[in-house]
Formats: sequence, structure tokens, C-alpha cells
Amino acid sequence: MSFMKKVTEISNKVGQIAEKTYNIAKNKSGKLIEETKIKMKVKESEKDICERYIEIGKIAYSLYETGDESVKGFSTECEKIDEINKEILEAEVMELQIKDLRKCDNCNQIINIEDKFCELCGDGQKPIKTNVVREDEPYTEPKNGNNTCKSCGNVVSSKIMFCSKCGYEF
Repeated sequence: MSFMKKVTEISNKVGQIAEKTYNIAKNKSGKLIEETKIKMKVKESEKDICERYIEIGKIAYSLYETGDESVKGFSTECEKIDEINKEILEAEVMELQIKDLRKCDNCNQIINIEDKFCELCGDGQKPIKTNVVREDEPYTEPKNGNNTCKSCGNVVSSKIMFCSKCGYEF
């Protein structure tokens, strides 16, 4: 193989690696931007709830001043708070999905999105669909403090009580 062919081959490999690195960085920065947007939306929604609480307080005080024990004035503001709280929960789910995480269906522990069982309570998880695109991560050797599940071979933290893939109890 001539020197120039070898240089060309190496240059092509370096170009491919650089392109892959660029795509990974682009994907991660896109996720970070989406996460930031979601967090800002949550903060705006929480501020909106605080404003609704103020309105509820004004209505309650007005009723108190007149001696009226009716609570009809609360229902509209409470319904608005319920809607905003639903939006916050949806945004939090999206934020977790961007990080490849979700909450356990049973105990609300934050777990990996692909886990079939909760590492804390052992409850089986329903599969969820997500619009988040994930890059394949390279295999890494278990670090100190990790165990290998005797049932399925999954590498898990020594601090967990159940295997996230098969539900084996440690």
C-alpha cells in the first residue's frame, strides 16, 4: 500500500469519527435544550399556580368578609390549578424521557426507561413508548461496587434490592 493511500485511509477514518462525534454532540445538546425548555415551562406553570392561589385567597377572603359560607367561587380556580398540575406532570415525564429515565409505576422511584422491574420495590413495569431517540452506548465493564444478577447476568449497583431487567431479589 502506498504512503498516499494509507494517509487517505487514515484521513477517511478520522473524518468518520469526527462526524460521529459531531452527531452525538448535536444530539446531546438538542436534548439539553429541550430539557431547559421543559424546565422553563414547569417554572412558568408553577408561577401560574401561585397566581391562582392568590385568586383563591382573594375569593375566600371576600366570602369570609360577607359571611357567606359558599365555596362556589373556588371551583373555577381549583379546576385551573388541576389543569396546570396535569401539564407539569406531563412536562416532568418528558424531561425524564429525554434523560432515558421514568418513574416506577408503583413507588415513583426514578429508574431507567427500559427497566422491566423497579430496582427499589421490584414491581414489574409496563413498557412505555417514547419519541426520544437514543444513541447506542458502548459496553463498559462493571465498576467497583456493582454486582452481576445471578438470574440474568445484568450488571447492577450493589445498593439496589431488585434487578431492573428480570426482577431477581438480591
